[in-house]
Amino acid sequence: MAYATVKGVKHAVRVVQDLADVWSLEVYPEPAPKKEKRAEPYKNWPVPLVLKIRADSRAHALVAGLAHMKSLGTIDGFEVEESEKPPPPPPPPSPAPAKKEGGA
Repeated sequence: MAYATVKGVKHAVRVVQDLADVWSLEVYPEPAPKKEKRAEPYKNWPVPLVLKIRADSRAHALVAGLAHMKSLGTIDGFEVEESEKPPPPPPPPSPAPAKKEGGA
């Protein structure tokens, strides 16, 4: 699971798909383990930090969104597990060998 650090406090990160390729990156403090939500129990806990991002996949949205939040100074840092990171890009195609021109 991915985590973000905000003012020295570890926050959970959730990625939700809004539309076809639009994602919502949510950074929120985790509630206490046994805490019961009495008001609006059908809704998730409030989320203080949200970033809408357009990406090819959930993994790309997670990493790019957290990196952007860090560059803006919204979060101090973040941790992403290897299983949640996007796959590396394919290697570039090798250049075709140059053909020799024969002359007589």
